This record gives sequence, structure tokens and C-alpha cells, in this order.
Amino acid sequence: MANWKKVIVSGSAAELASLQLDTALPVAQGGIGASSLTDKAVLISQDSGTDAVGSLALTSNGSLIIGGTSGPAVEAASDLAGSGLAATTGDGTLALSIGAGTGIDVAADAISVDVSDFMTNGSNNRIVTATGTDAMNAEANLTFDGSGLSVTGHVTASGNMSGSASSTGSFGRLQTAGASEIGGNLTQKGATFLIETSGTPTIQSLSGNPLVLDQRIPGNPGQIYNQLRFNSSLGVELRQFSTLLKLSNSTGNANYWKFEQNTLSTPDGVGNVSGSATSTGSFGFITGSKIQGTFLGDGNALDLSSNSTIGSNIFSTVAVSGQSNIVADSNSDTLTLAESTGLGITTNAGNDTVTFALDSAQTTIQTIFNTGLIVGRASGDTTIDFTADDVIVFDAGASEKMRVDTSGVDITGALTVSTNATIQGDLVVNGSTTTLSTTNLAVGDQFIFAATGSAGSNVDAGLVVQSGSAANTGSAFYHDINSQRWAVAKTVASNAVAVTPNQFVGTITLNSNPPSDSDGEYGVGEMWIETDTQDIFIRTG
Repeated sequence: MANWKKVIVSGSAAELASLQLDTALPVAQGGIGASSLTDKAVLISQDSGTDAVGSLALTSNGSLIIGGTSGPAVEAASDLAGSGLAATTGDGTLALSIGAGTGIDVAADAISVDVSDFMTNGSNNRIVTATGTDAMNAEANLTFDGSGLSVTGHVTASGNMSGSASSTGSFGRLQTAGASEIGGNLTQKGATFLIETSGTPTIQSLSGNPLVLDQRIPGNPGQIYNQLRFNSSLGVELRQFSTLLKLSNSTGNANYWKFEQNTLSTPDGVGNVSGSATSTGSFGFITGSKIQGTFLGDGNALDLSSNSTIGSNIFSTVAVSGQSNIVADSNSDTLTLAESTGLGITTNAGNDTVTFALDSAQTTIQTIFNTGLIVGRASGDTTIDFTADDVIVFDAGASEKMRVDTSGVDITGALTVSTNATIQGDLVVNGSTTTLSTTNLAVGDQFIFAATGSAGSNVDAGLVVQSGSAANTGSAFYHDINSQRWAVAKTVASNAVAVTPNQFVGTITLNSNPPSDSDGEYGVGEMWIETDTQDIFIRTG
């Protein structure tokens, strides 16, 4: 437990164990101006603000103090309960309650509106209609679930029924007595689209554009499965996916294509079979035909011996030992071999050979790769060894002096740096002594962590500065392990491992509150300044 004593200085307020006066202390001096007060009362100030403090007795259950221009007064609880409210009082309690009414339910912890008091037939998603000036009915045949309106019965419209191009809806039966106009899409989700008429049912395209009947793939309406297209300029077309069967030509005459029993033919034999550059297909046999695009055979044989251009002798593949083959892209493709510095190329047209040879003098080689490479004066002498994977070994007189690998550089022997040295990573010294013979030491780190190896048995640690004529001794500023606080001492040896403090360093706590017996960190002598009052305390125990 800490003991604190307040220091009385100029301007400090005296702190005494007790104070007894022979007269009432005036309000202006911090008192109430009275020697006694009314029992069970509330203190109030008087008109001037410095008159003696008065009191209002609160001896009736539920009574309250209400302010006014003439000063505060005591009001009974029954006066607070107006129309619709009831007051219940007790010893130190007051409760106001609200009376229930039509559509309003009052519980112990909530007030709620009861719609069933003025609405009949209530149910989820039903639309409410008025049945009078103060009553409603939830219609069972008219519902809305947030995304769709459902009507059971008839819907009568004196005008048009319209919607946006993206609107969707469904009808059990859509029946029109006369002509009907649909500005957007008409989606039929039933099994049958039925046209009932005593005449001939007709579907017309009045705009001059093609009339198209599509069968779309379920789940992917953007993909056409089958399509029948009537086009005034291109005739009639029947498609399945990308396969096209055209029933007449662009002029609409009798020349047409017929596809039957796996055979594509024209009755007059004057038609052509054509396709785009990406079209694919197969035929059992083609004779006497001119192929203007690319022809793909079955992979067995293609006889082009009668063609003087394609049938001529060519090289299709260039084989290089140990390398990938080079295949000609076309009959006119040319293979070019380029010489390089130090490498010559000669050709022999007679025996179809290409000869590569290194020049006798090599002065421009920049790269050498070899898994057994050793460079040096002689075996067992000064060498640089590259034979190990990811390792370079430097030997001098057949003795390793430096090794470079993926973990770093390992030097055997003393390292002398004659100029500045910059270390980008950490510097780890495992010796017993680190000596710095510099005029000034500049440390960029924010904190110096000393005695790091003493976690198991803490020791005294700090700074010793040469002081006096005795060599290797001085004054110490250090942390004393026995008292667990900062201290100072004189005549401390440079190699000392334990120090006896001459004095302790004083510490100061700044706080807006005064100290308690549980406050304090470093023991006797530390100070505490209460910043709100500027009072000063010193710890004495």
C-alpha cells in the first residue's frame, strides 16, 4: 500500500481531517447559510444566489418538483395525469399509464395498433378496399406479393391496357372480340397457340420485313433451335442451328435445291455448292468439280500427281539433332540460317549439307554454361569452382577462403574493409567484445535494448561515463534490479556486473485525480501532480 502526503504550496487549498465552525458558513464561502434543513427535502437556491439555501419537502408519494417564474414548487402526481392517462404512485415511485381504445392495444412494455379492430378478412398479400368511412376489407380475390398482381374474376378496362417492352404477365385466357394490337412481345407459355376463326387464319408481315417462326431452346431463349423464314427477296429458308435448307432462289423461279435421302441435288444440275471459309462438311465422293476454297480429305489419300506445281520435289521438314523439327508452312516457305559472331556457316548444294564451324579466335564469348566448370591456374591451386548446384567456391592455395550460395556469403579468415562499409541487413556479432574507436557514435534506432541475455536472471544495466582520474571508472546512470527503478552511482568500473545506487531518479505522474493508496510505480520519493487542482503529492511509504 502506498502512502502519499500533500505538499502545501502557494495557492494550494488546505486539506484538513475535520473543520468545526461556530456559525453557518455563507453560500459565498462555499456553505449553505443554514445550520439545519427540512427532513426529506430538496435543496434550492434563493433569489439572490448567495442567500441561505432553502428546502422543499417531498413527503407525499409520487410528488414532483415543478419549476416556475416564482420558483420551484411541489406538484401532486394526480395533477400530471391528463385525459387518457392514469397516475399510480408509491413510496418513491410514479407510473403513468395510457388507456386502450379502438385499434390500440396497451401491454406492459409496448403500445401497438390492432388493425383487426377496423379491418375484416385480413390475410397476407391481400389488397385492402374501403367499406365505409372508418372500415376496410382485405379482398381474397385481389392479391399482390411484391412482384405480381393476381385477380380472380373479371378485369374490365374502358381504355387501353399497356406496359413497357420489358413487362411480363400471364392470363388464363386472353379473348378479344375484334382486332387486337400488341405493341411489344406476346409470350405464349401454354401448350397451344390457338386462332379460332370461321375464315382462313392468316399471319401477315405488313412491314415488308421477313416473317420468322422460331423454336428457341428452353432455358436459353437467345439460342435458336429451328427457324422458318419467309423473305420476299431471298425466298423461303428453313434452318436448324447453322444448317440452312433454301427452298427457292432469290428470283423465286423453279430453280431450287432439294435435300432428300442424304443427297443434295438440283433438278436442272446448274446449282453450286458453296460455303464460308470456316464451313465444314463431308461428302462420299466428289468428281469433276472445281474447289475454290479449302478441301479437307478423309486423311487416307489425296492424289495430286498430275499437278505440276504441287507434285514437284520439296523439303517439308528440317531436322536438327537435339532440336525440334522445322516444318514448312507452305510450298513457298523459305528456311533462313543466320551466322553469328564466332560461328560460320557453309553450304554444299551438291550433297544438300549445311556445315557449322567455330572461328579459331574467340574474343566475344559472353556466356559459358557447364555443370562441371572450374576456372583457375591449375588443379589444387587458386580456382573458382562452379561444379556444385547454386554454389561458388573461391580457393587460394587449395584452401577454401570464400563460399557463395543461396543463403549468403561465408568467409574463412579475417575480413578487412579499407573504406566505408554499408550493411543493408542485420549485423550479428557473436564474439565477447565489440570495440568502437570513433570520435562520435550516431545511432539511428529509437530504442537501445540492453541486457537482452538476462531474461532468466535480471541484472543491473545502463551507461557508465568516464569520470575522474581513475582509468576505466566513471559515473553510472542505470536501472537497479533490486529496487526496480532508475538510479545513479559514482566510481563504477567499466566491467562492473553489479552496482550499489547512491541515489534514485525521481519520477513524476501527471493525473487529473489525486493519488490513492494503490497508485505508484517506483516507490518512495516519486511525485504526483493533480493537473486539475495543481496539487502536489510525494510518496512517503
